[in-house]
Parts: sequence; structure tokens; C-alpha cells
Amino acid sequence: LILAVNACTMFSLAFMFSCFNMKPAAATILGLSYLLVNAVMENMPFFEEYKAFFLTYHLKCWLLVFNQPVDGAQLLENLSVILASNLTAFIIGAAGFHVRDIKT
Repeated sequence: LILAVNACTMFSLAFMFSCFNMKPAAATILGLSYLLVNAVMENMPFFEEYKAFFLTYHLKCWLLVFNQPVDGAQLLENLSVILASNLTAFIIGAAGFHVRDIKT
């Protein structure tokens, strides 16, 4: 279930980019590139104290399920950040689609 939420993050990013004037394949590649750059920057030593600001840091929340005992507060925090970013990407995409001219 948590991995499905993580997959929805990629889908919501791709949806947001596809609502702008670009092809769907380019939107998916842009979404993947966003997550890749996010992961690379998260692992840089310079950004060590800013890890909580990266989306890929929160996407690793599925690993918390295997801890004994499960840290429910941390898991809920990570899932809420992921769901908020999904909702934000969907709202931005819907607004971009609404503003866009259908003829183009």
C-alpha cells in the first residue's frame, strides 16, 4: 500500500508536467529527472542537514514498515508529506490544464 502511494507520486508529477504544453513521454521523463536530481542532491554531503526537504527522503518511508516496533509517527509524517506533494502537483496540473487553450 505504501509503495502504491510512492508510485502515485511519480504519476502525479507526470500528470502535472503533461498538463503543460508537452508530450506525455517528455512529461514522464521530466518527472523521472526531477526525482533523480532530488535523490542525487539528497545524498550530497552539503545537503545533509536539509534531507527532510527532499521528496525522495520521504519516499523511503516504506522501509519504516520493517522496523520493530514500527515508528508510526515518522511513517505518518512521511506519508503526509508525500500525499501533500501529490495533491499539490495535481492542483498545479489541473490549473495548468484549465488555463491552456485546447486548440494548441
